[in-house]
Amino acid sequence: MKAEIIDQAIKSRKVIAAIGGETGWYHGTWLWVLRGLIDRLMGGVGTLDISIKEINTDLCELQQLATFRPRGLTGMAYWYCLLPLHNYIFNGMLKKVARLSENV
Repeated sequence: MKAEIIDQAIKSRKVIAAIGGETGWYHGTWLWVLRGLIDRLMGGVGTLDISIKEINTDLCELQQLATFRPRGLTGMAYWYCLLPLHNYIFNGMLKKVARLSENV
């Protein structure tokens, strides 16, 4: 998933660094918490990486990559069954990061 934003990359880094903890996940925080619990129960580890590609001094691109390392067929089935939910929370978070970055 990608989002282009008009700002300096340093602004995006500040917003991204605040994800989690007291700030939450910017979108569907309770779904992120639930997802983390299910990840542990169903067997597997999920990671989320957000990278910033500076296009020029006024524009950067955010890229978000979610990965899941399932343990067995149950973990694989879980990931694919919840793909629509994952798309909802990942897209929503990326849009919020982009919006907040433009307003920093």
